[in-house]
Amino acid sequence: MTTVDVPILALEIASLFDLIPESIRASTQPERLRALDDALAVIAGSDVGLLVVGDSFVDGNVAASLDAGLSLAYVAGRFPELGLVVSTDIAFVEPFNVARVLQTIDYANGGGVAWAPRIHAEEREFAAVGLRGRRVDADARFRFAEEFIGVVRGLWDTWEDGAITRDVARGRYLDPDLVHYLHHDGEFFSVRGPGLTPRSPQGRPPILLPASGGDLEAQELAERRADVIVVERPLDGQTDAPRGFAQPVLQRVSASRLAREPGLAEAPNAAGLIIDLQGDDSAFDLWRRELAGLAGRKRMRGETLLSLLGLPEYWATAPLAGARG
Repeated sequence: MTTVDVPILALEIASLFDLIPESIRASTQPERLRALDDALAVIAGSDVGLLVVGDSFVDGNVAASLDAGLSLAYVAGRFPELGLVVSTDIAFVEPFNVARVLQTIDYANGGGVAWAPRIHAEEREFAAVGLRGRRVDADARFRFAEEFIGVVRGLWDTWEDGAITRDVARGRYLDPDLVHYLHHDGEFFSVRGPGLTPRSPQGRPPILLPASGGDLEAQELAERRADVIVVERPLDGQTDAPRGFAQPVLQRVSASRLAREPGLAEAPNAAGLIIDLQGDDSAFDLWRRELAGLAGRKRMRGETLLSLLGLPEYWATAPLAGARG
């Protein structure tokens, strides 16, 4: 990955609730929505190109526990210029629904969605959503993640480009020869398909996976399945991305550290920077006061995230067999 003059900037938050000032989180819903829209307008008006939003199941507040897909469906309609990264813990969801939600958002904001799957749920999170019986053993979690990602991509590919024909003369909405079953039967999932949503603007929205912390299995999974690699910015200011990765790299750094060390915004050897606002109620205010003026690359009108990230477009042009990816 070569150094770019202007990096892509991303903000990462645990949930949209983090953008609402603490002083009005107990206020009425209209007041909370106005505050949320004000915060999103500030982000959209800056050079932030990506907003990464996760799930929060143990906050104790119903407004904070909306899943990332539902939250970002709202944002896609209100601020279509923002690139959106849906960060979902795959221990709580099913591949079929993830595939559908991501393609729906991709339609809503014109090819501006990406996916960051995670699998690190805690016991209290399972209890919070009533899934006490569903577990993925530690030694199987990367096999689970790889199969999950493969099924989602396979479902995206069950609709070929041009499947929707709207042929009024023949009374046909779609060409059935361009819609295929998936017929996936794996270790963790059995999915017949096809997906419910026609092929979206990006076809296959980009997938972000972490490759930090010396976890060899995580790095190998990222190498096989990720379109974009996410690494933590180490203390020496150099990326710890493993050598040999062909994918673009995004470096993650906390807002507080970036405010102390503004030179980190240059993101050497990376396509961009993820500014982490998680775990600190004051982090968004810090970003707005001190970091909102950082320069970054954003999507142009009509541009997809695949294009912004320098990734190839994907096309499905043949019948599929299994969850290919």
